Amino acid sequence: MNNPYQPSVPSEHGGEIAPSPLSDALNVTEAAPAETTESVRPGLFRTFGKWFVICWVSAAPSFVLGAAINESQYAGMATGVSLFILGYVWLDRYTWNYPWRQKPVIRRILRVMYTTRIVISVSMIGTPLDMACGILALGATAFLFQNLGMGGPTSFAAALIATCVQGTILNCVLILYGLVLFAGYSAYKNLSR
Repeated sequence: MNNPYQPSVPSEHGGEIAPSPLSDALNVTEAAPAETTESVRPGLFRTFGKWFVICWVSAAPSFVLGAAINESQYAGMATGVSLFILGYVWLDRYTWNYPWRQKPVIRRILRVMYTTRIVISVSMIGTPLDMACGILALGATAFLFQNLGMGGPTSFAAALIATCVQGTILNCVLILYGLVLFAGYSAYKNLSR
């Protein structure tokens, strides 16, 4: 049994200093820098919530315009947006541990890309772009349905396909925007050396 009142200073009889939780906590040693700055992957529910908000806010202008043009085929458009949500959740979780996703510059660029998309959607500044992509998507869908004889271009399937085509076009535009941001960052880093 140890005496809790025994001093931690070694006595002349050759005892060692007993470790103290208070003094050990105050001893600051330089820790080796972490080899990776890998952060903890968010849970599935949080990832789903993030992409749910991003996709629905981004799709809101197109959803309103598309419902007016496509004879209120809300179910087809909602299914298309839901497919994009599921695709983004899968892609986010699948690529989380890839080395390129752990780089802070990539994380910032992705954040800027999707924040810009949400701001453009909420402020309705991007409505002309949404309209142009929507018209292109409706034209492609009508062409497809006429050539395959799959019913009218105002059916559930047509609304679903048009939503998926428009979402794909808008995501390609968003990827190009991200590449421009990355090129600008790379040019800045090269010039500042």
